[in-house]
Amino acid sequence: MVSVSLQVLAAPQGNLIVSPNYANFDYNPGGPYPAPVYVSVASTGSPVSFNVSPTVSWISVSASSYVTPATVYVAIAPLPNMAAGTYTGAVRILPTNGGATQQVNVTLRVFVAGNLVASPNYLTFNYQPGGPSPLSQVLSVVNSNNGTVPFGVTASGGTWLGFSQASGNTPTTVLVSVTPAGLASGTYNGTITLTPLSGGASATQVPVTMTIFSTSQLVASPASLYFDYKAGGPTPASQHVSVTSTLEPLNFGVGVQGPGWVTASIASGTTPSGFAVNVLPPSTTAAGNYTATVTITPTSSGGSAVSVPVSVRVTAANYLTAGRSSVSFTYSIGGVNPPPVLVPVTSSSGSMWFEAAAVTTGSVNWLNVTQSNQYTPADVTIGVAPQGLSAGTYSGNVVLSSDAASNGDQYINVTLVVTASKSFTASPFGLVFSYQIGQDPPDPQVLVVNNQSSATPFSLTTATASGGNWLMAVGSGTTPTSAAVAVNASSLGTGTYTGQVVIQSSDTSIPVLQVPVVLNVSPSPVFQPAANLVAFQYQTGGATPASQKVHIGASGGAAVVYYPTILTADGSSWLSATPDVTATPSDLTVSINPKGLTAGLYYGLIGVNDPAGNTPTSFVPVSLQVSNVQILTVASQVLMFNTQTGTGGLAPQQFLVSGTGQTSPFHVTTYGGSWLLATPTDGFTNSTISVSAAPDKLGAGYYLGLVAVEIPGVANSQQFVPVVMVIAPGF
Repeated sequence: MVSVSLQVLAAPQGNLIVSPNYANFDYNPGGPYPAPVYVSVASTGSPVSFNVSPTVSWISVSASSYVTPATVYVAIAPLPNMAAGTYTGAVRILPTNGGATQQVNVTLRVFVAGNLVASPNYLTFNYQPGGPSPLSQVLSVVNSNNGTVPFGVTASGGTWLGFSQASGNTPTTVLVSVTPAGLASGTYNGTITLTPLSGGASATQVPVTMTIFSTSQLVASPASLYFDYKAGGPTPASQHVSVTSTLEPLNFGVGVQGPGWVTASIASGTTPSGFAVNVLPPSTTAAGNYTATVTITPTSSGGSAVSVPVSVRVTAANYLTAGRSSVSFTYSIGGVNPPPVLVPVTSSSGSMWFEAAAVTTGSVNWLNVTQSNQYTPADVTIGVAPQGLSAGTYSGNVVLSSDAASNGDQYINVTLVVTASKSFTASPFGLVFSYQIGQDPPDPQVLVVNNQSSATPFSLTTATASGGNWLMAVGSGTTPTSAAVAVNASSLGTGTYTGQVVIQSSDTSIPVLQVPVVLNVSPSPVFQPAANLVAFQYQTGGATPASQKVHIGASGGAAVVYYPTILTADGSSWLSATPDVTATPSDLTVSINPKGLTAGLYYGLIGVNDPAGNTPTSFVPVSLQVSNVQILTVASQVLMFNTQTGTGGLAPQQFLVSGTGQTSPFHVTTYGGSWLLATPTDGFTNSTISVSAAPDKLGAGYYLGLVAVEIPGVANSQQFVPVVMVIAPGF
């Protein structure tokens, strides 16, 4: 007997093909970020799954898909401290099942002094012997950083090329002229060079072409046409072509070669005249680059036919979407600023550049907005500065603008209610949940609800913008107290969802408070910050509070590279986080620099971002209380007690109470029920409070409590520590 073994092997995985394999960017600090570079990732043989990884923190990468064929979007986010110079990095594209890694080399040139920019960036002249000399053409010269830069002008290519001035200062114009007399028919090429005479600005060159015809010749302008069409968006506007002749009038015909949806408005004409070129791609047209040629042919005596190339880029529909269509704020006159609202901004088909702007009516600009990134996905932080406004209701808008959006500009309506009544406050001022599909659900989070004027009855409800009833809140009663917020993401698909916890009083004079909630759902590991608030307290003129650490983990214990970004509601730079780049699990060190801040409550957000773009951004809210008088300092924390029915007492937990100045007395109050006890009830700063929970007479359930510490007689000195006791059924 002969044994025969048959081994069946899987089809070999194809090799990655990347085009282009480079991406070059120029950036002027203070100006807009350059547009991203689109890199095509294909493969030989079967489709290949892959990951992308930038080698430096200032490169941002996302992809339309992580299986070939796909498009990788390479963008840059220059670091604030980048000096002028040339920086290099790369994007590595790695097959997940083995094979050769491909690399896209990235070059970033940072021009602190800007660079000279000429418009147009090339010039064309035509001349017919016996006809008039070509008219001079105007070059507009500016510095990309908007400053004044002296520059010199030179010409090369022959004595036929001239200019109006040998030097100038930006912004200005330069006249470029040609002298064709005495030259034979043909094409002549030259260059106008603009060279800065001081500073670090970069020079620029403008190519110049002059054509001398031997017979009357058709001339078409512009020499080429480019259309950009976004599926689902408006039809591109018509573009027009001027047709003249270099001497006597000429009859001509017009023909179009290419897709049938590229057309010309006329079939024939006589110079001087013109026509329109229209593109009307059917809705079924696949994304891609299309070309056509408009040929203008003399039908009477004359020179050669003239071709006008037409390029049409058809891109898939890409819709810009804001996570909320409206936000509202309430402000009590004489109180602290209401907290900001975080709104996710996404696009349906690949990363998109956008700009967020705040618009209000009237003479007071009370609305402000910042954005975490120039490209989607990103988050905009909407804040208000209502000081000085009288009681009433104010309306404004945040406008999200992008030329690449198929659905045009998007609007977030903003309402500010200014009242003489004291309003609700919530801490933290917003909640972020993240869920990896198939993993354990995110833990509930605790809110502290208060009204500084008096004990105020309230109730909680929830609302979501999409995805159904995934948001839940438990809590009611009288302020101050705590409430629990949880999410059920088990039925949701990948995406970012938004909702609100609505805090409302039966007293209609007290404005409703909406606490924003963001839920990230992802098949990839998600970030899991260990804290939902980092709170600092500072007395003006006193010592800067010590830094605090926040542990950043990821679901399933995954190691995910991340970098922090900072957003502050007032736009100032009092908040920072280090290190610049690290990986989970690790600690972020959060620091503040309150010097120069006036008394009040300040809000910030620390974004936790994945450079590879696989893990959705999470956020850690930060609050800073600045006071002109002494206040208490208590570290951000939630005290958790876990037990079962039928068990005895639980070990107490402690927290430290400090102060911003000299030793002062404090008083302790507990809320939530007789099961919660704190000792001592009176003491002096720089001592600990012991908190105990007594489950003996309680059934299984989830119990919420609150420990409040304040300096007797000092307004707004209260600090809160939420307490949660979970009693599981006994066996």
